[in-house]
This record gives sequence, C-alpha cells and structure tokens, in this order.
Amino acid sequence: MKNYITFIYLILVCSTSFGQTLFFDNLHTTTWTSTTINNESEIIKTTKIGLLKLTSPKDSVKQNVSLWTFRDSILTITNYDSISKTETLIGKYYFDSIYDQAILQIKFSDTSQTVYDIGIISTGNYASLNRKKDDVANFIAIINIKNATKDGIYLNGYVVNIPYNKLKKLNGKKVFISGKVTVIKGLEKNNDGIIRQGRNGDTKHILKPIIKT
Repeated sequence: MKNYITFIYLILVCSTSFGQTLFFDNLHTTTWTSTTINNESEIIKTTKIGLLKLTSPKDSVKQNVSLWTFRDSILTITNYDSISKTETLIGKYYFDSIYDQAILQIKFSDTSQTVYDIGIISTGNYASLNRKKDDVANFIAIINIKNATKDGIYLNGYVVNIPYNKLKKLNGKKVFISGKVTVIKGLEKNNDGIIRQGRNGDTKHILKPIIKT
C-alpha cells in the first residue's frame, strides 16, 4: 500500500513539473481565459485565479471571459464579450517569473507587486495563480552587488540581510526573495539639532530571507 501511494505521488509530481515547464516555456506566446474580471482591484484581492489556455480562435468562445495575454514581459488583461465579439481593456502590467520555482510576479498600476505560485493541471492547459501571503514580503529582483550595504543589500525598497560572500555568488542573477519584514525606526534629532549616527528615515528589513534562484 505504501509503495502504491508513493507511486501515485511520483506521477503527480512529474505531471505537475511537466505542466509547469509547458506553462513557462510558452508563456510569452499564449493567451489564457478566466472568469470575467470587473477591475484591477478585484484581481489584487483575489487569492486564487483559475486560467484556461485559449487553444482556438477567441471568436469561438461561447461565453464572456477575461483574456490574459502574455507578451514580451507585458500582461494585457481584457474582457471579451462573446456576443459583440469585442474586448474592453482592464489593464497592461509588467510581469516577471522564475519558471523552475513556478513563481509569477505581476506589477499592478498602483505600483504593488503581487506574487503567485503557479499550480498546473494535466498537460499545461489549466493553471491556477495562487497569491502568496501578504504578511511577508515576496518579490523577484536581480542582484546588483553595487547596492550592497553593511546590513545586506537594497532590493525593492527593503534591506535584505544577505552576507557579502553570498551576494558575490548571486550577483547578476534573478532571485525570488521572501521573508518577514521588520521596520527599524529612523533616528531623530537631539535637542541641539544634531542627528546621531544612523539612518534618518524608517527602513524595512528582511532579516531572515528565503532566497530561491
């Protein structure tokens, strides 16, 4: 029985990995559909979004849907009316990904960056965008060692605690960073107007980051 369960598990893992590879390999040339989305804020608030790959001309779609088109790092989302055969633009957004970690990051127009885990079913025709938790920082960035400080490195508005020797190995690479955020208050002026040594403003630190490449 144990061997049977292990066999089933291996099949699921292999199928999921294969589907994820198909999703990211073809991401820049495919269009996906979801249930109709009213506006951008609805996307941001939704924790799970189901996507179905569009494998036939959109004119053949029989119900109203939202179209997700990924091209050259730009995601275009439109609402498609199946009766009038017309599209209404919801928005265009920059996106980034780390395919071997099944991570997709979308930058919405309010400047927030929402990160999703990608769940794939079967041969890659169905995908699930599962938004990562909001109580920790989650983002994709490229390491530039020139941004290193004595506390780590500046990334996406955070000071991320990464040792310098590790930064040298990661320099120039795209990484996914996640971790709890600690806000360190800035220093205030003394009564004589002199600022003590340290940063003036509050800074957001990720002291124990999880790093995936």
